Amino acid sequence: MGILLYSLKNILNLKQEIKKNKKLFISLTAVGIFLILLVMLSLLLRTRNQDVETQNQNTTTKQSQAQQTEQQTTTNQTQKTIISIYSIFPPNKGNTTPDMDITITFNNTVSLANFDFHYTPALSVKETQYNKKIFELKNLDGFKPNTKYKVTITAKKNIIFRETMTNKYDFTFTTVNSTYSEIINKSAQ
Repeated sequence: MGILLYSLKNILNLKQEIKKNKKLFISLTAVGIFLILLVMLSLLLRTRNQDVETQNQNTTTKQSQAQQTEQQTTTNQTQKTIISIYSIFPPNKGNTTPDMDITITFNNTVSLANFDFHYTPALSVKETQYNKKIFELKNLDGFKPNTKYKVTITAKKNIIFRETMTNKYDFTFTTVNSTYSEIINKSAQ
């Protein structure tokens, strides 16, 4: 019977240790699960941060591409040559004699081939380049006296006029009833 009491006592001690160990086992299991959850959360956040970085890189790349496109557009626009008309004879809205020619002087070198001319009323004109900056428009039939004329110059090949910021420039003049030599003779008398 002593053995039975000893065995029963051992069984009760074992049962209490199992209860203690069970609490320890449950605590360790809970800590283990908590650590596993922390690792999973860390991995999830790292993946999310990588996705955000990838989106930021894509956004930066798109912005960079947009800036490059804008710079190319600006470069294409700035490749236009801006010229100014330095002087016109006869002056815009001025008067001239029917026997005079039209002279256009530019601020820099130009080529006659880069321009078209339109005359109202229609004229028979020989357009020549006097030098690198001056065009001479010689009316082959002469101007009619007391007539208002309009000249429209259209530039080609990415040329724009500073005065209009377009590729067109026009001016008008009116002829008087006297020739140049008649005016000179009258002023000499």
